[in-house]
Amino acid sequence: MRGEYETALTEGLTGTLFAAARHVGGSNSGFGEGEVLPRPAYTLVDASAGVTMRGGVGIDLFVTNLFDAVPVFGQEFTTSPGNTTATSYFSYLVGPPRTVGIRLTKAL
Repeated sequence: MRGEYETALTEGLTGTLFAAARHVGGSNSGFGEGEVLPRPAYTLVDASAGVTMRGGVGIDLFVTNLFDAVPVFGQEFTTSPGNTTATSYFSYLVGPPRTVGIRLTKAL
């Protein structure tokens, strides 16, 4: 789900608000040779607010993964590369943490 709102703030200055959310339900990973392992559900939310000036120059403040969720994309029992013993460990492939930044744009 996503939404965007744009409005004229002054002559030559436009404000924009944006938000997006996506939910992924729980599932299993580790099919094939590995053990079937549960992956929990997660929801990711991104948002931004910004202004665009006449001439197409814009500046936005953005936040990705607003609530700092830890999505697990994959997990498995594995061994280290070059490992000569039977020792294995549990590894996770997770999404990026919350990111806050400023984005400058210029329309062509």
